Amino acid sequence: MLKYFLKSCAVLLLSLSLVSNCGGAVFFNGDADEINIGDIDLTGSITIAAWIYPDFLEAASNDIVSKGATTGSNYTLRMKTTGKIAFNFYSTGAAWHEWITDDAVIAATTWQHVAVTYTYGTGASIVMYVNGVPQAGSWAAGNGNAVPLVNNDSGAIGQYGRDVGPANYWDGTITEVYIWNALLTQPQISLLSDSKIKGVGLQIALTSLLAYWPLDENPLATGINAVQFDDYSGNGNNGTGVDADGDSLIVGETILSYPPRPMGN
Repeated sequence: MLKYFLKSCAVLLLSLSLVSNCGGAVFFNGDADEINIGDIDLTGSITIAAWIYPDFLEAASNDIVSKGATTGSNYTLRMKTTGKIAFNFYSTGAAWHEWITDDAVIAATTWQHVAVTYTYGTGASIVMYVNGVPQAGSWAAGNGNAVPLVNNDSGAIGQYGRDVGPANYWDGTITEVYIWNALLTQPQISLLSDSKIKGVGLQIALTSLLAYWPLDENPLATGINAVQFDDYSGNGNNGTGVDADGDSLIVGETILSYPPRPMGN
């Protein structure tokens, strides 16, 4: 089941774009929920960022955002077992490359900001951030010195790829998902992680922003299948809710603070 969390809104003017100061987020129950974000291939320099609230640290990997699966992923930002965070992709020839933090850096039942910056083909360029702080880690598979596989598969928020079938579903809440085709600096990542304003990323490298999903759409919808999750980058990469589990109830709840926190926690 996908569930929305919302609070009252104040409208702010950021980088000539009207965005809301809502504490909205989407809850994924870890059972066949996802948001289809379409065919967004990444090459060159990239940054992926999101606020996450995992309900559990599970034995399996839980994917935050990922693209492609039938022949391998173009990119995947995921939480590994025991709370490590990882970025992986496939290069041509089905070679797999995965960078993983040395330590468990993610905790359950708390909000954390995660981001990765990387230039494909240069393994040493990767930096993984948690709450604005670079994390130690290494390439556990491959070395990152390769260009990524590009395919026609769709990407997803909340599961691995999208076209491979059920895999690595997220169990918890996600909000403020950004993708840039540029390397953000540590001060820029810190601005994302330290800010309490939705849409603050619209002030950062706007010309390189490929997609931004605040994930705070109308909570009054009666089902998530075909519900649109707007991309505020201006590039039209709107997402679509998919609830293959068949439980399609969407519920709006009040958030008392941002980063958003479900009531009762």
